[in-house]
Amino acid sequence: MIPFKIIRKFISRIDPIAIHPEKEKVNIYRFRMEIPDTWDEYYVSSVHVREDNKYRWEGRALNYLEIYLKKENDIQTSLPFTVKDLKPYISTIDRISVCDSQTLCYENYGSIEYVGEEYGNMYVYGFGPRLIDWWDKKHNCLEIISMLEIMVSKEPREDMKVE
Repeated sequence: MIPFKIIRKFISRIDPIAIHPEKEKVNIYRFRMEIPDTWDEYYVSSVHVREDNKYRWEGRALNYLEIYLKKENDIQTSLPFTVKDLKPYISTIDRISVCDSQTLCYENYGSIEYVGEEYGNMYVYGFGPRLIDWWDKKHNCLEIISMLEIMVSKEPREDMKVE
């Protein structure tokens, strides 16, 4: 599993985050910098994007990142990690956008299961919830929906080198 103290560096700085430690109450933070070091001893079990209609901004539901944590480390993940390493922790019900950090070109997918093999060995540069234009083929219209955006790179981030 990926330690939360490492994942923390990849979380978007500007998006709200809900931390769900196993067997404890949910903790909500407005920004990454508000997350206390308390969770650094935990490991990430899954990552989701949620919309909360209770809270609205400019007529849209609030989008936030949900991270579920476990105390035990079942599987060790090497660092720096790739999309292939992160994939097992991403919710299969969330739509995904994969963005190349060098070109800023992106591709949208209906689920992490459909993210192509070409991204498997690319390094994760960061991730967070995003509102994205999505063409709904069934209704033949453009929608704005919540997705988990994963920024990728051919080279790992300098601050992710293992010491």
